[in-house]
Amino acid sequence: MCLAAYEEHLSSECKQGILEAALSIKMGAAALDYSISACEADADKHCLDVQPGEGRIVSCIKANESKVSKECITALKETGLWELGK
Repeated sequence: MCLAAYEEHLSSECKQGILEAALSIKMGAAALDYSISACEADADKHCLDVQPGEGRIVSCIKANESKVSKECITALKETGLWELGK
């Protein structure tokens, strides 16, 4: 990694920014994992023909909200992914 090679030259503010960015990415990945686990069966049942990306699966889940598990809806809302759907 390029930054690691120059770590001793980085300011403490830069190091802190890198740490915060890494933490944010890790939290985002955890939110995705949680939502996928909670919604996988619902997405397979109601949205299997939907191409992933750009919030299309979340939009499909929202369109089928009355048929989708409460766990899925809760996971999407808790992680902020619910807002991705149109």
